[in-house]
Amino acid sequence: AEPERAELLARLSGGRIGWAIRALEDDRPLQDRDWALDMLEACVSQTRAQRFELAQELGKDKQVLAHILELWQSYWRDVLLLCENSHVPPANSDRLVPLQRLSISLSAQEALKALKATRTLLDNLQYNMNLRLALEVMFLDYPGLRGE
Repeated sequence: AEPERAELLARLSGGRIGWAIRALEDDRPLQDRDWALDMLEACVSQTRAQRFELAQELGKDKQVLAHILELWQSYWRDVLLLCENSHVPPANSDRLVPLQRLSISLSAQEALKALKATRTLLDNLQYNMNLRLALEVMFLDYPGLRGE
Protein backbone atom coordinates (compact mmCIF):
# COMPACT_ATOMS: atom_id res chain seq x y z
CA ALA A 1 0.00 0.00 0.00
CA GLU A 2 1.02 3.60 -0.41
CA PRO A 3 2.65 4.86 2.82
CA GLU A 4 -0.13 7.36 3.62
CA ARG A 5 -2.86 4.74 3.12
CA ALA A 6 -0.91 2.12 5.06
CA GLU A 7 -0.53 4.52 7.99
CA LEU A 8 -4.25 5.34 7.98
CA LEU A 9 -5.22 1.67 7.87
CA ALA A 10 -2.78 0.89 10.68
CA ARG A 11 -4.33 3.60 12.87
CA LEU A 12 -7.90 2.58 12.06
CA SER A 13 -7.28 -1.13 12.49
CA GLY A 14 -6.38 -0.83 16.16
CA GLY A 15 -3.84 -3.60 15.74
CA ARG A 16 -6.19 -5.93 13.85
CA ILE A 17 -4.00 -6.93 10.93
CA GLY A 18 -6.76 -8.94 9.26
CA TRP A 19 -9.05 -5.91 9.24
CA ALA A 20 -6.33 -3.73 7.70
CA ILE A 21 -5.65 -6.28 4.94
CA ARG A 22 -9.36 -6.66 4.19
CA ALA A 23 -9.78 -2.86 4.09
CA LEU A 24 -6.85 -2.64 1.70
CA GLU A 25 -8.47 -5.20 -0.62
CA ASP A 26 -12.07 -3.97 -0.26
CA ASP A 27 -12.95 -0.28 0.10
CA ARG A 28 -16.41 -0.90 1.56
CA PRO A 29 -15.38 -0.63 5.24
CA LEU A 30 -13.69 2.70 4.52
CA GLN A 31 -16.67 3.92 2.51
CA ASP A 32 -18.99 2.98 5.40
CA ARG A 33 -16.64 4.81 7.76
CA ASP A 34 -16.66 7.91 5.56
CA TRP A 35 -20.47 7.85 5.49
CA ALA A 36 -20.66 7.59 9.30
CA LEU A 37 -18.11 10.34 9.90
CA ASP A 38 -19.75 12.61 7.33
CA MET A 39 -22.99 12.10 9.26
CA LEU A 40 -21.30 13.09 12.54
CA GLU A 41 -19.67 16.17 11.05
CA ALA A 42 -23.04 17.26 9.67
CA CYS A 43 -24.79 16.52 12.96
CA VAL A 44 -22.71 19.03 14.89
CA SER A 45 -24.10 21.87 12.76
CA GLN A 46 -27.68 20.61 12.70
CA THR A 47 -30.64 21.91 14.65
CA ARG A 48 -32.27 19.93 17.43
CA ALA A 49 -35.11 18.88 15.10
CA GLN A 50 -32.65 17.64 12.46
CA ARG A 51 -30.75 15.68 15.09
CA PHE A 52 -33.97 14.09 16.27
CA GLU A 53 -34.75 13.03 12.68
CA LEU A 54 -31.29 11.48 12.51
CA ALA A 55 -31.98 9.69 15.80
CA GLN A 56 -35.13 8.19 14.30
CA GLU A 57 -33.15 6.83 11.35
CA LEU A 58 -30.20 5.54 13.38
CA GLY A 59 -32.45 3.92 15.97
CA LYS A 60 -33.68 1.27 13.52
CA ASP A 61 -30.69 -1.12 13.66
CA LYS A 62 -28.79 -1.72 16.89
CA GLN A 63 -25.86 -3.54 15.23
CA VAL A 64 -25.26 -0.80 12.67
CA LEU A 65 -25.62 1.79 15.42
CA ALA A 66 -22.96 0.08 17.55
CA HIS A 67 -20.49 0.26 14.68
CA ILE A 68 -21.33 3.93 14.02
CA LEU A 69 -20.92 4.82 17.70
CA GLU A 70 -17.49 3.17 17.80
CA LEU A 71 -16.41 5.33 14.86
CA TRP A 72 -17.89 8.45 16.44
CA GLN A 73 -16.11 7.65 19.69
CA SER A 74 -12.75 7.58 17.89
CA TYR A 75 -13.61 10.89 16.22
CA TRP A 76 -14.50 12.62 19.49
CA ARG A 77 -11.30 11.22 21.02
CA ASP A 78 -9.34 12.84 18.21
CA VAL A 79 -11.15 16.16 18.74
CA LEU A 80 -10.38 16.02 22.45
CA LEU A 81 -6.71 15.29 21.79
CA LEU A 82 -6.52 18.28 19.46
CA CYS A 83 -8.34 20.52 21.95
CA GLU A 84 -5.72 19.57 24.53
CA ASN A 85 -2.84 20.13 22.07
CA SER A 86 -1.75 16.53 22.49
CA HIS A 87 1.17 15.21 20.48
CA VAL A 88 -0.69 11.93 19.92
CA PRO A 89 -1.61 11.78 16.23
CA PRO A 90 -5.33 11.39 15.49
CA ALA A 91 -6.59 7.96 14.53
CA ASN A 92 -8.73 9.58 11.84
CA SER A 93 -5.73 11.28 10.23
CA ASP A 94 -7.50 11.57 6.88
CA ARG A 95 -10.01 13.88 8.61
CA LEU A 96 -7.41 16.21 10.07
CA VAL A 97 -8.86 19.45 8.65
CA PRO A 98 -12.44 18.93 9.94
CA LEU A 99 -11.01 17.66 13.24
CA GLN A 100 -8.88 20.78 13.62
CA ARG A 101 -11.78 23.04 12.65
CA LEU A 102 -13.98 21.44 15.28
CA SER A 103 -11.27 21.48 17.95
CA ILE A 104 -10.80 25.22 17.42
CA SER A 105 -14.51 25.93 17.88
CA LEU A 106 -14.95 23.70 20.96
CA SER A 107 -13.55 23.58 24.43
CA ALA A 108 -11.96 20.42 25.74
CA GLN A 109 -14.93 20.08 28.12
CA GLU A 110 -17.40 20.10 25.22
CA ALA A 111 -15.39 17.49 23.34
CA LEU A 112 -15.15 15.35 26.48
CA LYS A 113 -18.90 15.66 27.08
CA ALA A 114 -19.60 14.44 23.52
CA LEU A 115 -17.11 11.59 23.93
CA LYS A 116 -18.70 10.52 27.22
CA ALA A 117 -22.22 10.73 25.77
CA THR A 118 -21.18 8.51 22.85
CA ARG A 119 -19.43 6.03 25.17
CA THR A 120 -22.41 5.89 27.51
CA LEU A 121 -24.82 5.04 24.71
CA LEU A 122 -22.40 2.47 23.30
CA ASP A 123 -22.12 0.82 26.73
CA ASN A 124 -25.90 0.88 27.19
CA LEU A 125 -26.70 -0.81 23.88
CA GLN A 126 -26.59 -4.14 25.66
CA TYR A 127 -29.80 -3.21 27.47
CA ASN A 128 -33.30 -3.21 26.13
CA MET A 129 -34.06 0.46 25.55
CA ASN A 130 -35.72 2.89 23.21
CA LEU A 131 -32.83 3.57 20.83
CA ARG A 132 -34.39 6.68 19.37
CA LEU A 133 -34.81 8.27 22.77
CA ALA A 134 -31.28 7.28 23.82
CA LEU A 135 -29.88 8.82 20.63
CA GLU A 136 -31.85 12.01 21.20
CA VAL A 137 -30.36 12.30 24.68
CA MET A 138 -26.87 11.75 23.30
CA PHE A 139 -27.41 14.37 20.58
CA LEU A 140 -28.48 16.91 23.22
CA ASP A 141 -25.07 16.44 24.80
CA TYR A 142 -23.30 17.07 21.50
CA PRO A 143 -22.00 20.58 20.89
CA GLY A 144 -23.50 22.99 18.40
CA LEU A 145 -26.97 23.73 19.79
CA ARG A 146 -26.04 27.18 21.10
CA GLY A 147 -28.95 29.54 21.41
CA GLU A 148 -31.51 27.03 20.22
